[in-house]
Amino acid sequence: MIDRLNTWVTKETRSITLAGLLLGVAALAAKIVGLVRDNILASHYGATAGDRTLDIYYAGFRVPDLLLNILILGAVSSAFLPVFTERYAKDREDAWRLTANILTLAAAALAVLAGIFFILTPYLMPVIAPGFTSEELVRAENVTRLLLISPILFGISSIVSALLHTFKRFVLYSLAPVLYNFGIIIGTLFFTVPEPELAPAMGAVLGALLHLLIQLPGLKGTGFRFRPILTPIHEAIREIGALSLPRTANLVVNQLQTIILTAIASGAVGAIAIFNLGMNLAFVPVGIFGISFATAAFPVLAHAWAEKNREAFGHALLRTIQEILFFTLPAAVLFLVLRAHIVRVVLGQGLFSWEDTRLTAAALGAFAVGVVAFALLPLLVRAFFAQKNTTLPLLVAIGSTTGVTGIAFWLTSALTPGGWWHGALGGLFRVADLPDIRVLALPIAMSAISTLEVLILLLFLRRSLAHGVLARLLVSTIRLSLASAVAGVVTWAALRPLAEGVEQETGIGILLQGTAAGAIGSFVFLLIAAAFAFPEARRIVSFLRRRMPPLGVILPHESEHMHLPQGEESERPL
Repeated sequence: MIDRLNTWVTKETRSITLAGLLLGVAALAAKIVGLVRDNILASHYGATAGDRTLDIYYAGFRVPDLLLNILILGAVSSAFLPVFTERYAKDREDAWRLTANILTLAAAALAVLAGIFFILTPYLMPVIAPGFTSEELVRAENVTRLLLISPILFGISSIVSALLHTFKRFVLYSLAPVLYNFGIIIGTLFFTVPEPELAPAMGAVLGALLHLLIQLPGLKGTGFRFRPILTPIHEAIREIGALSLPRTANLVVNQLQTIILTAIASGAVGAIAIFNLGMNLAFVPVGIFGISFATAAFPVLAHAWAEKNREAFGHALLRTIQEILFFTLPAAVLFLVLRAHIVRVVLGQGLFSWEDTRLTAAALGAFAVGVVAFALLPLLVRAFFAQKNTTLPLLVAIGSTTGVTGIAFWLTSALTPGGWWHGALGGLFRVADLPDIRVLALPIAMSAISTLEVLILLLFLRRSLAHGVLARLLVSTIRLSLASAVAGVVTWAALRPLAEGVEQETGIGILLQGTAAGAIGSFVFLLIAAAFAFPEARRIVSFLRRRMPPLGVILPHESEHMHLPQGEESERPL
């Protein structure tokens, strides 16, 4: 039994689609646990509660996340995997020495920098949260100092993750985020601390440790044996450093954007919590489909580009883009239509007030507009990394951050009570009667600029693709958008009749109404997508016909409605 389990967790996953589905299922599990985590946090502390516990907790992550992005994530995501892959193909012992070297260097550097940030925290926190009182700043400093342990653990864990990606061992890697969220839940429910925000913070440190430990068995059989080596000026380290500088700068720019948005939100009680809770909900499909498929595709893209096989590179990239679009376009529409139901079911309990619920639902609606862009960005950025081009994504990210912060600053000041923008956007998201809706400026700015960022990256990638591919991708996107729009209208129309037999004042009633309406809309989307001959829809319909024979009465037969356009391959959707 143990041998079978060991074989399963160390098995190589060769197909991008299979790896993406595996990571997607695991991401779904992680997101479900994450929603449970957010439910516990929201019900325990609320968003607009007077002590601002959740605002303080989320603000405390900014410095540790910045540290991790500065030193580790840039090198791992953009440079370590391609450099390791090349060296492993030539000399495995040299590749393992490189790995031991970078692990030792990363742990030592993170520990030193964590100590420096520990000392600087009292000077940094007033910049991150200028709207906090002196007491709230002290509490946020304590959270930050505790969380500085986590970048050390995550830094080591991210290098282990990169190794597992190289060998296409995704099982244990996919479980790590689940355990991280469990750690936060355990801390919130069971840790006894002097200040309430320290309990989930301690849980986050526990989760980071579990994130590392669960992945270590996956290295078995790879040939890696860790022996401390510290050679910071080694040739490969210099190569990784040179390749990772633009990506590190990219991540730092993104972190600075988050810090600026946190600073903007700190002026309103509960705004930081509402912004983060709304983003966590909106990013469920992003994590399940966008990040999972991008992670699975990255090794394939890197290998194809290293072998100078541009056709394979383009095919893998476009197949993955469509798979992400197929799942995230309808998800974005359903999130927009069912945003109030989602927030009421997931968060609307305990100290989370009705005003908190309405504001978070409005923020979720604003985020939903950008869900497709948020999901595509990880893949498009990795496509450039596979080509060892980290400069262009950095330049685009700088422009994106400038745009987001500029719009957020302007719109925050424009959303004053009684103003035109307050009435227009408040009416659009049905919160015009609330006195302070400035938090909506943040997701609106992110969604608008991220969509523009995706379009720019696609235009620059066109040189890596065959002639006419982007045009076919546009046609495919239009068809999926049409199917999603129809599904959204059907979902909205189904809400009222479904409410007749459901108790609207209970969480169960809201869950049943929203789930039924969402299921009807999803089924309509599937039928239309199948009529357009999308292979993802074909596979789902085929599965449903086998597993649920009664549905065969209304499901299309492949021979009738699921033929491909003339001249297209069976696995080409465009």
